[in-house]
Amino acid sequence: AACSGSSPSSSTPIPEDAATTVAQVFRLPDATRSCLVDAFSQRSAARAALTTTDELTGADQEALAEVVESCVSADEFATSVASAIGASLPPTDTARATQPQACLHSAVLALDDGQRRTVMVGLLTLAGPLDSELAMARNDLVNGLYATCDVTVGK
Repeated sequence: AACSGSSPSSSTPIPEDAATTVAQVFRLPDATRSCLVDAFSQRSAARAALTTTDELTGADQEALAEVVESCVSADEFATSVASAIGASLPPTDTARATQPQACLHSAVLALDDGQRRTVMVGLLTLAGPLDSELAMARNDLVNGLYATCDVTVGK
């Protein structure tokens, strides 16, 4: 008999797919993707967290953060976030183009571990509820990064 209340295993991606998702979101090199495949193979909860549209439990958030942090350094994460935000900015004068990215990199590095994990997991689980604690905390932190670096993202 199947356990009631458990999600179907087909909703949990294989380690390779989970690693590819993280690598694409954070624009990580192949070597890091390989590390993620190994880490995700040990943590099905972390893989499932990537594809759920439900609010993540604290344990699911922790599992996903631990997998990513086991392969992605704080500096690599800060570079990734700064680059992703920088790529979404309107064109600026080339003499100042690197200023927002440098500021964002420093601002992400200045986040404490809990804040960094919130941004990390929050960016990986954008399909979750927009009114969840995680989504609201992620938005507050990202808006704080924008404010710290005087970044305006146009639509």
